[in-house]
Amino acid sequence: MANYVYSYTTVRNANEDAKTIFRDFAILLNAHEHSADAVAELYGEEVGNTAGWMIDRVGAKWLTVEDASEEGLSLTSAWSPPETLLDKLHEKMLAVDPNVEIYMTYEDEMPNFLGYKAWKGDDCDEEYFDDDTYKYIYEDWKTSEQ
Repeated sequence: MANYVYSYTTVRNANEDAKTIFRDFAILLNAHEHSADAVAELYGEEVGNTAGWMIDRVGAKWLTVEDASEEGLSLTSAWSPPETLLDKLHEKMLAVDPNVEIYMTYEDEMPNFLGYKAWKGDDCDEEYFDDDTYKYIYEDWKTSEQ
């Protein structure tokens, strides 16, 4: 059984065209029974029937939509965050708004890792904390609170 990875994505500093792209993708995610159909529409392709097809386009072998709106996306994926999917969404939004900002946080259910990725115009910033780092940060925080 795959580990679930929970991700939360929001958009800031977007013009109306970029907001429309994000909103339309959220509508696609809600409209399709299978998230792969929405992914295929975003990429302008036919749906592939393999886990490899999803991994190449999403960054994970499956994707479940918990909530999708113009306010943000709450997604669950297998083993990895949907980073590749958001790279593609950012690419489309950046084409109409050079200042658009997309923020994603994610965490593995165990937690084996957690992190964030921020797309700000042409720049990208990310941080990944593995299990050992996460435990160290938590223990350091816990000690400082006492």
